Amino acid sequence: MTGEFWADVIDDYEKLFDTEEGYDTIFYVGENGNVVHAHSVILRIRSQYFRTAFSNKRVDKNNGMFIFSKRNIDLQVFKIILKFIYCGNVKLTDLQGPEILKIIIGSEEFNVQQLINYAKKFLNENKLKFLVSQPIEIFKIIHKNSSLFTKLWDDYLEIICVKPEIIFSSKKFPSIDESLLKDLLKCKAYKIEESKIWENVLKWGISKHPTFDQNINNLNKEQLKILKVTLNDIIPLIEFDYFDSTDVYQKVLPYKKLLSKEMINYLLKKFLDKSNSIRCCHRTRYHKVSPSIMLTPYHCAVFANWVDKESNSHYKIHNNPYKFKLLISKHVDKGMNLFPVFQSALSRAKATLIVARIKDSDKLVGGYNPNGFSRQKSNKFARDSFLFYFGDKDEVKSGRCGYVSQPENAIYYNERLEPAFGNGPDLLCKNDGNWTSKPTSYPSIGIPSNFEILHYEAFQVIKDCEISNV
Repeated sequence: MTGEFWADVIDDYEKLFDTEEGYDTIFYVGENGNVVHAHSVILRIRSQYFRTAFSNKRVDKNNGMFIFSKRNIDLQVFKIILKFIYCGNVKLTDLQGPEILKIIIGSEEFNVQQLINYAKKFLNENKLKFLVSQPIEIFKIIHKNSSLFTKLWDDYLEIICVKPEIIFSSKKFPSIDESLLKDLLKCKAYKIEESKIWENVLKWGISKHPTFDQNINNLNKEQLKILKVTLNDIIPLIEFDYFDSTDVYQKVLPYKKLLSKEMINYLLKKFLDKSNSIRCCHRTRYHKVSPSIMLTPYHCAVFANWVDKESNSHYKIHNNPYKFKLLISKHVDKGMNLFPVFQSALSRAKATLIVARIKDSDKLVGGYNPNGFSRQKSNKFARDSFLFYFGDKDEVKSGRCGYVSQPENAIYYNERLEPAFGNGPDLLCKNDGNWTSKPTSYPSIGIPSNFEILHYEAFQVIKDCEISNV
């Protein structure tokens, strides 16, 4: 017969933690050096960090007491970690997101893996609630400890892409430092008008000068010069291409002293020169996919991973390096000839993506051609081309990709100048809207052998470093 009385043992250890009776270890904790007492034998048993510290005699000793200085850890957070080391229990439900993050950081220092795992799980389950409650504090901590929170940084950027007001409407937005602001502005998919981001950046810049009138319209020439220096590394991160003429007239030109002459000339050319083609039809980074009726930024992140042959989690909407420029978007009517315009559009672009929705379904099908199509019957070599198939257009995880296995037969135009992928053809985009698929040069990924399409679109795929040349 075996009796187990773990609850009593835990209660006794908790009493020892509370009373500190017989302590032989002193911690100086937090900025104020608050004193906390502990027992070295318990620390040794429960933590590899302390076992190593005591064994290697790396701990200062004074009057028989082991001395640790932990000024980098908040007192409350330290006591939570220490109590977990003693008793193996922790209550996180009354804590806020920043406190949970600090517990993870402190537990990493002491190598308390069980507490790390539990706190991360709790944080993940309450991720949105914590972010909405204290967004600026959370981003400050994550950014400062980026090596510990790489995935969390990505997850939170994905959230604020869709809900950017969480950050940009926060009263504490001006309190963030320049390094964090620059990294936030590198996000490529905010669902907010770019002019509103610009307005918040101006407020941020002025807030760095408490003696200035906080209304930018009341600043004099000398103060604007100082503000220009403050914003020197920030302004290049504003995507002025997403402004419209009203934004430029009302929100940029009044403060043109903040911008370089090159930027002013660029904006004037963009909005005053009617022959100029560098115009943007949308006003947010989130809609960098030109107004597609089938693709979302989430689809485009998937395509970016496939183009660069990365894992599905490498690119997300906030760091997608590709722009998908819509070349053509057409609804298919019975008896129409699809491709006179389609063929012309494809021949003007190099890397192209063809997407079609299968009639009477939510399925998407198409292919990527990195080398462009021709205006005449021909075969084209393409090592990195692929076909794709989404079983449900609203569920990006349903997407499947198949890379070409016979690159010498990757792309061709038949005698009717219908674009096709592979020798099968693996995907034949027929002029009458009745497409076919016979896997030969590409693997089978579930594309039906015969199907009618409802709508088709074609995109030019442009990497960020190439945009200035397009």
